[in-house]
Amino acid sequence: MKLYVLLGYLVLATTLNVSAQSFDYGSALDAALKFYDANRCGPDAGKDNVFSWRGACHTNDAYPGGYHDAGDHVKFGLPQCWSAALIGWAMYEYPTAFKSNEDRYWRVMKYFTDYFLACHTSGSFVYQVGEGNEDHGYWGSPEKQPSSNRLIIKAPPGSDVCAEAAAALALMYLNYKSIDEGYAQKCLDAAKDLQSMAVSGLSTDPTSKSPRSSDGAGGNFYKSSSHYDDVIWGAIWLYTATGDDKYLEKVDEWVLVKNDPGDDPFQKKWAPAWDDVTMFNLVKLAEITGNEKYYNGVVFNLEWFKAGATQGKSPAGLPIVDTWAPLRYASCEAGLGYTAYRLLGYKNNTELGAFIIDYCLGKNPRNSSYITGWGSNPPKHPHHRANEPNRDGNANGMIGALVGGGTKDDFKDDVNDYVMNEVALDYNASFIFGLAAHMYFVNGGKAKNMGPSVSITSPRNNIYLPKGGEVTVNVTAKDSDGKVTK
Repeated sequence: MKLYVLLGYLVLATTLNVSAQSFDYGSALDAALKFYDANRCGPDAGKDNVFSWRGACHTNDAYPGGYHDAGDHVKFGLPQCWSAALIGWAMYEYPTAFKSNEDRYWRVMKYFTDYFLACHTSGSFVYQVGEGNEDHGYWGSPEKQPSSNRLIIKAPPGSDVCAEAAAALALMYLNYKSIDEGYAQKCLDAAKDLQSMAVSGLSTDPTSKSPRSSDGAGGNFYKSSSHYDDVIWGAIWLYTATGDDKYLEKVDEWVLVKNDPGDDPFQKKWAPAWDDVTMFNLVKLAEITGNEKYYNGVVFNLEWFKAGATQGKSPAGLPIVDTWAPLRYASCEAGLGYTAYRLLGYKNNTELGAFIIDYCLGKNPRNSSYITGWGSNPPKHPHHRANEPNRDGNANGMIGALVGGGTKDDFKDDVNDYVMNEVALDYNASFIFGLAAHMYFVNGGKAKNMGPSVSITSPRNNIYLPKGGEVTVNVTAKDSDGKVTK
């Protein structure tokens, strides 16, 4: 076994034994990526689209392109940027999962980043096109929806959405630079400016909440509870892309800012979602810094989720974070659990992660898939205007969308049900993250085993050395399979 020492942790290369493959996971991942074609917006929406029923739409938008948010047609910045960053992170950590569908992956990601680049000029970022209440008054195909004078919202203010866009673009740089260095550099340059905007928009008092993206005309749709978590997320990926320590100088200060009264970032009782990337931050900061407080924060959240989260468990054992679309939260926690093993060596939630992914794909009391157009008895009538523009039972056949799901292993395939049967950019991003991580380990991927199982047997006391001095340290470490290395 190869032994590394990194920032105070002992790191051991190990392999996780994941249960045998229950489904064609590569096919499921390909389907999940196809969903994004259904939500394309702009004059090129129909170009090479996998769905023949999608075409050019909202061609009068001042900032065309990007993706519709969910079953509606607004381009909301926070969930869109969050989704792009999460799918980018999935590729960064688990690239082998995408080997059989790389072309489709890049098609999805470039449609995100092309739009972000078009919306960005130095010191400015358009993060929303369309107004939620007005848009929700329309049910029909996006191709037929009037698009003149759609609302445009720009940052600043909007530290949260600028930082999420920065994270997405920095990840695109990291993942794409070996393919197109010039395009990747454009992404990195924009990411630097967006992160600078995000930081400059923070309050000088870290205990107060400075203006967030949703404090503008965006209103009550995707109202962010904080922006410090997003700014940390952007900082992590700018640091990773550039190696410049300046991006991490204040993260220890920022991470302490509470999203809500009583919130504790190190005892987080919520799953990662478009509004909260705290746990993403902690798992990466634990990897980067080796600081045990970050590791312990990740472990607390994973164990909280495993025990039943906020709503308990479904009869089959699915932890329920919220009654609204519990599968998106569960999918994201599955990815987090796998990533905690890959980066930190914490394996306690990997079996639960496998259970969640297989549950979504059809290994559940209904023996039914929760992915539209894929698997056994999949949903046919999600709450999605383009898929069923007339709400008359004649659906177009959208493929690859994760529906919200129920809290009691139940489901109602009703186009009007936006709680159980909605689909969205962030739902699928969460599922892609969890599924890619699952595929990585099913196919024999290795993890770093880092953790507090390391013990130093001698010397036992503090030692103070002059510059250039040396000391011999005896270290004993036990990996996740119980094998001892000295």
